[in-house]
Amino acid sequence: MVNCKKGHEFTPANTYISPDGKHRKCRICQSARLKKKYRENRKHVLNKRSEYRLKNKRALHEYQTKYIENNKEKLLILWKDYYHSNKERIQQYQKQYRKDNKERMLKMSANYKKKNPARCREYVRKRNALKRNQLGNFSCWMESYYRWQQKDTCIYCGGDISSNFHLEHMTPLAREGLHSWDNTCLSCPRCNLRKGTLTFEEFEVANNV
Repeated sequence: MVNCKKGHEFTPANTYISPDGKHRKCRICQSARLKKKYRENRKHVLNKRSEYRLKNKRALHEYQTKYIENNKEKLLILWKDYYHSNKERIQQYQKQYRKDNKERMLKMSANYKKKNPARCREYVRKRNALKRNQLGNFSCWMESYYRWQQKDTCIYCGGDISSNFHLEHMTPLAREGLHSWDNTCLSCPRCNLRKGTLTFEEFEVANNV
């Protein structure tokens, strides 16, 4: 049995052999040396890394994008495993970050809402449906489809809804209607608020639509 100077056994797992086969190193000792060197020169190493990233920003971005595309499934599994094994720590960090960067987070949130209004509206709707355990299969792209299908007019009164509309549940969530494509349409705010918890048919009868 052959050991290194520090007493570690040379096994296939912890032994590094040079390409020419002449030199053999202990990986444990090598790792300890590199860690020590890093601790002693931490500032210098970090500065070098920052300089390299600034000089090769575009190339690094292209490499990372390409790598993520080619290893999507593998990375998803790794990220999920990491999140589940560090869930509490990640949540604590996120909570603290939001607290320390309140203004920045509010600005980011406002910008996201401005760029993705349909997604944000659908997020609120899904939350409301989830509270009533009536979550269905509706997605935000359906909103654009309904506008095209209904020609930007209210399903009930035929009024213009190009600037303002509500997503209407034909059977209300309060009466066990699902938040799904076959139970939704678009209406003007006035009709939707007047309809309340009536079904599509009941509202038509009540208002002679």
